[in-house]
Parts: sequence; structure tokens; C-alpha cells
Amino acid sequence: MLTRVFIVFLIVAGLGLSAWMTRLPDTGVAPAETPSAPALPDMPDDRSLNRAVFMDIAQSAAGLVAVGEAGSIRLSTDQGLSWQPVASGTDALLNAVEFVSPESGWAVGDRGTLLRTGDGGKSWQPVLSGLEGTEDITWFDVAFLGNGTGFVVGTLGRTLTTRDGGESWQLELLIPGYNSASLYAVAALGEKSAMVVGERGRILRYQEDEGWQDIYSPAYGALHGILPLAESGGVLVFGENGGVYQSDDLGENWRQLATVSRANYHAGAQLEDGSVLLAGSSGVLVRRQPGGQRFYLETGHPAGALLAVRQVKDQALVVAGEQGLGRSSAQGFRFGTEPHRASGRFVIKQLLDHPDSKRLLELAAKDDDTSYRWVRLDMTMPESAAGDEDLTSRDAVLSITRFLMAAEEAVPGARLEAYSPWTSDHALAVTGKHQGTWENWRLMSGAESEYGRKERENFRWKLRRSALVGGQMAPDFRTARAEVRLIPWSYETDQEQKEHQAMLVEALPGLVQELAGVDLVRVRQMQWQRVSVPTSTEPPPQSGQGGRWAWALTVDDPDSYYCRDTDNLQLSQHLEARVREVPGVQATLAVAEQAKIDQLKDLEGVWKGFVAVEAGYPSRAMEAWQPSSCRHVMLLAFGEPAGSDLTSALTQATEGMADDRVLQWTAYRLSETAVVLPE
Repeated sequence: MLTRVFIVFLIVAGLGLSAWMTRLPDTGVAPAETPSAPALPDMPDDRSLNRAVFMDIAQSAAGLVAVGEAGSIRLSTDQGLSWQPVASGTDALLNAVEFVSPESGWAVGDRGTLLRTGDGGKSWQPVLSGLEGTEDITWFDVAFLGNGTGFVVGTLGRTLTTRDGGESWQLELLIPGYNSASLYAVAALGEKSAMVVGERGRILRYQEDEGWQDIYSPAYGALHGILPLAESGGVLVFGENGGVYQSDDLGENWRQLATVSRANYHAGAQLEDGSVLLAGSSGVLVRRQPGGQRFYLETGHPAGALLAVRQVKDQALVVAGEQGLGRSSAQGFRFGTEPHRASGRFVIKQLLDHPDSKRLLELAAKDDDTSYRWVRLDMTMPESAAGDEDLTSRDAVLSITRFLMAAEEAVPGARLEAYSPWTSDHALAVTGKHQGTWENWRLMSGAESEYGRKERENFRWKLRRSALVGGQMAPDFRTARAEVRLIPWSYETDQEQKEHQAMLVEALPGLVQELAGVDLVRVRQMQWQRVSVPTSTEPPPQSGQGGRWAWALTVDDPDSYYCRDTDNLQLSQHLEARVREVPGVQATLAVAEQAKIDQLKDLEGVWKGFVAVEAGYPSRAMEAWQPSSCRHVMLLAFGEPAGSDLTSALTQATEGMADDRVLQWTAYRLSETAVVLPE
């Protein structure tokens, strides 16, 4: 059976499905497609996509100001409908932004970064606290009282304090000791009081006449946020595992509030009607009505963690988080300018899980002339299908799953690897109570499991959350793609692999009969092949030779004992920034992004500080991208369709960036051939 199944996150470029159409080259073989053949994207043009996570939003006289990953600052003058970039002068993660007055504001972040604005966020200047550039200091939040007193809180119980409106700052250690808890949020509670929350449920209270006190906390897990309540003078704190607590006496007494979700809550807002909204992991939004005691789940919430939420003048909600910056509408939340567009951390996730990224990493690890072959199948729901039938319906799921299983059986003794919406953990978890491996998958029957409206809606939600919609699956769920590959055994020769591939292709016309109620409209043989001696003068590939190039950048590290994983992660980020500027490069992916994803898997509840890859979690990423001892794949780059070899330009762009480490680019070329199917 299938020994390994991967989740596919083919990327939504955000320009709409039609704008993503990449016309496949004429192969010289009779086309195996109908006029209604789907045109799903092969690779995004991520140069135009905002790949940053945004962490916080604040209101100023100039408009809405948002801050986030890699020093990103955005300004919106139309209530979040559009955003303009603002220079920050830093590439550090910015965790929080706060305005003391309509014009005066502060932003804080990684590496001790502290920024100030005096014009509502149109321009920013660094503030010298004596800690800027310090690698092990991350500031998570900032708040000011009405008397010029301000606090910035961060890692290991450290706090910056000002008594003169930010003219000078002093470092304090609110929680002394070697194992001090990090402090994640601070909020003013009136003119003379403040509250701080952090790791392990810690709560601290500041009062002007008493200073800081470590007070009783009802929470066991980390607390991520604080929300003062205007109507009652009370305060909410919230955090991990659905924990929400309210105090009406400045923290002397607390009561836990009921919520319908055990999500990790990251942000909150009190709306104009007096209701309270909390936002958290997986796009969860819960609301407590005025006077209520329980939070209920909001419908139509977005996918991806939400880290900030704010209501604007037209009652719409503006959110920041894993998908970047979004705004609610009658049709749900929209991130970017188009529906189904990947943005924020979703772009990185999709690139990491893109089949071609995995294929090229495998080829780079082998460091030889091995090629990578597979078959791509595009299918659609017939126009004659009644009602709302589509490729997420029970019959379609069963039919396509049986088809993929039959494809494996067509080559005796072979191992088959499949990428598709129906072989992902997300799909199988809904349709077959999938437990993690294909061996545990059993085709559904009426007696084994239910698959009704609820299961189908859940399946669609999983597809959207996985960003399969718009890429691997069309937004109307009537067009989709599956890719299958025979995994060669270690003892197989290249000729034997080609023969097995031919057996699979030869069997495909007969296997089409398994697709009851589904049209298989296009089948193509695909192959990535290493180009042994690439040249910058080679002309673009001609008809039948394929039209896409890709490159892997490796680094050989002479410091073979330590391998300098952390240094290489940082280097990969700088290399990627340079490579993205090379004309003809369509998408890039650095190993540092793998480290960030690994970090989030271990610290899912704590998004703040997630891009501080120098602080930890390098080894797993480097091992995954490490072909041999201290020889790392640093970067993947994908060229434009029908482009030419850019090895020379890439080499020039990265020359001299690795000190004593040796950088080497390797080029790969994609070819494809149409498979003719019977009428």
C-alpha cells in the first residue's frame, strides 16, 4: 500500500484562478484534454505576495497601523481596505504597536527593538535604550499610563520602564531568577495602574503607590493577552487551551469564563455594542454578548491563527495574524485583494509543502544525475452533475480514492506516492477517520462511516485551511489535481524505473473507468532532471522540452564539527532576500522558513517571537535540508514558466555572502509529455 502520504499545499496566488493560468507548452503530442480542461497553478509568483505575518494593529490619527514580521509596518487610511508599506529601518520582528496619543506611538519587537513615531505612524525612528541589537531580548508588548509612565515587557521577566514619556528608559527584572517567565502582554488599567501576564499563568499588577506585585493567578498555562472592560472597569486575561478569566477588582479575585472552544486565545476587543470578541489559533473567533457570561463561536471565521483584532468605523473587523492583514465582509474575511489568495505565513507553508519543493530537496540530497518522474492528473466534475455535486461529495471522494489505489496495483511490487486533496491527512481524517498512514485507510461504506452535510462542510473547511483551494482544488470545488509517483527501490536501475513508469502510464486509460462521475481531462508525464552543465546563454526550452527551471543552493561548511546551523539559518534569509531580486525568479524558499515552522509546531500557543530562529530550533530544519555532513541546502529558487537558465545570474547575486563557506548552485529542468486518453 502507499507507504507515505503528504499533505499538499499548492499555492493561491491571489490574482484569481484565471490570472494564475500557466499555459503548458505544446509537447508535440496530441493533446489529451477538452476545451474545459482545468488550468490549476503549478507554482506561485510569490514576488508580488506579502509573506509576512502581522502581529498587532493600532489606531492613529493617520489611520490603522499594523506591525509584523521582518520589520514590516503597514498603514491603512481606508479602514483596512488597503495597506501601504512604511519604512521601519529594521528587519526585526515587530510584536506590538501602541499609540499614546493620535500622533505619538511606539512599536517593539525582536532583538531589543524599540521604535517611535510622532506623525501617526507615517515615519518611525529607533529609540536607544542600550539594549537594541541584543539577540536574546525580545519585547512582546508596550503600554503607557496617562502620567507619562510606560512599560515594555519581554523575555525572562525583563521590563523597560519610563517615567518621562519615553525620553529615558530603565531596565527592570520583574521576575528575578534563572528560570524567569517571559512576559507576553501589558495593559494600562486607568491612569495609575497596569497589569502584565505571561508564561506559566503569571499575573503582575502595578499601582503607582505600591509598584509591582506578583498576584494570584487562576491560570495554569501561559496567558497571552489582557483586555480592560470599559463598561464595568473589570479586566479579562486569556491564553492557552481556552483559558479566559475576569476580575472586577484589579486582580484580587478571578472567575473563569466558559468558552465553546479550547483554542489558544491571542487577542481581544470590546466592540461598540458592548460585546467582547476574542481571537485565537486556527482562526477561531468567539463572542460574549453584553451582560453574558459565556463565549460562543462566531461563524465564517478565517483560517490561520489570529493575533490581533480591531473594529473599525463601519463595524467591520480588521484582523492580523498568520495570513497577514484581513478585513471582514458579508462574504467572510478577505486577506489581500482577492479571495482564495495565499498570504502571510500561508505562503511559506504552501511553498514548504509544495510537491516540487520536496522533489528538488530529494534530488539535491542525492547530489547526482538522478531524475524525478511522476504523473499529473487534472480532473473536473461533469457539467451535467446535478445540484451542488462537486469533487468534495461522497461519490467523488470514493471514486477518486479508488482510482488512486488502483493506480498502485497497476505496477506489481511498486510503491506509490500520491499528492492530492483526497490523500491528505485533512481529507482522510474527515472521510475515513484517517490515523496517519495509508495502511489504516479503508474505503467508506454506508456501514462503516457517515459522510453527510456536516462531514462535507468539514472537508471543505480543511481544504481552505490547508490552502488547497485555488491551487490543488478550484474555488468552486469542481476542478482538482492529483499527482502520483512510483517510489523507486534502492536496488532499481534507472532503466527499471523508466519501465515501471511506462507500465503506470500504459495502465492509465483503463484506470479512467474507475472515475465514475468524474472527468479525467488531462494526464501528463512530468520529470525534474538535473542539468549537469548549465549555461547562462542557453536559449529558452523549445516545444516538447518543458518550460520551467529550478535551482538548489548548497553551502559546504569547513567547520565540520559544529556545522554552524544557526549561522547558516541566518545566512539563508539574507541569501533569499538577494535571490528574490534576480529577474526571472518566480518563487524562493529558504531553510530558515523550515526552522520557523518547526518552532511553531513546538510553541504553537506562543506566536510572539516565532521568527527568532537564532534563539533555537535550528537542528531539525538543518537535518531535513542537509544532504550530508555539514553540506546544507540553503535555498530553493523556481524560475518563470518558459524561462531560461539563471545559474550565472544567481551565482553573481550571492557571490561573497558566505565568508569562508562555499556556495554552489545546481540547476534542474522540468519536462512534460501529454498522455493521450481514449475518447
